[in-house]
Amino acid sequence: MRRRETVKRDDFSQPCQAPSRPCLTFLQAGLLTTAEVEAVIRRSSGTEHRCSPHHQVASVDVHVIVSQGWYIKFYFIGNPDTMFISVHH
Repeated sequence: MRRRETVKRDDFSQPCQAPSRPCLTFLQAGLLTTAEVEAVIRRSSGTEHRCSPHHQVASVDVHVIVSQGWYIKFYFIGNPDTMFISVHH
């Protein structure tokens, strides 16, 4: 298991990855709750998941799930804390 480093919990200033995606995610805009995002993740299959090291903190795994029309990017900052980076539909 990789060692986890703490990443700032309140850093929502992530730049847009693609010009076609709005910078404000559904979660940040209050259009979805964390429980609703977690429900989408639970309904996804393993083939809809990918994982890679964080671009600034290589010891942190960044998870991406593309499922049911949703794009969800997140990482774990503790047990059971989750940091949702991006939630788009």
